[in-house]
Amino acid sequence: LGLTALPASADEISDALAKANEAYAAGDLTTAKQQTDAAAMLLAQKAAEQLAEVFPEPLEGWTAEAATTDGMSAAMFGGGIMAGRTYTDAEGNTVTIDVTGDSPMLMSLAAFFTSPEMAAAMGEPATIAGQQAIITTEGEIQMMVAERFMIAITGSAPIEAKIAYGEVFDFGKLTD
Repeated sequence: LGLTALPASADEISDALAKANEAYAAGDLTTAKQQTDAAAMLLAQKAAEQLAEVFPEPLEGWTAEAATTDGMSAAMFGGGIMAGRTYTDAEGNTVTIDVTGDSPMLMSLAAFFTSPEMAAAMGEPATIAGQQAIITTEGEIQMMVAERFMIAITGSAPIEAKIAYGEVFDFGKLTD
């Protein structure tokens, strides 16, 4: 994930939308579009910050870094939001959970998870915490939740640790 941007306040978003509306009413379509785009990026960042709240606490014997968010660069690639968190055990093994959501590009990936043939080509199909998952040949876990969120669980830790983090991830928080 990219660098964390400064949080957007509701006032910044409202201000950008008001400026866009004023510019549109005055016939200044360039400024109207720029302000609308700015508001969309600020909204994406705010949504990414909310997404950061879904990550589980570290498992016993593990520590966790603060969650990172990125709504700005995701917006530049067709929209969407991203957040991630890395966990480390006493031996230095890591598990990183990355969540990407609401991206138009994710819709095309949904077919890989709904087609058994495509899923098998990507790796070993599995069920983790009631969710369809694919365990890749590289030992990563890929999951699609509610056709809106892609979850990637990666890192240097053994697959059992990655599965354990998948088991404690509260997928319901993504769809609430």
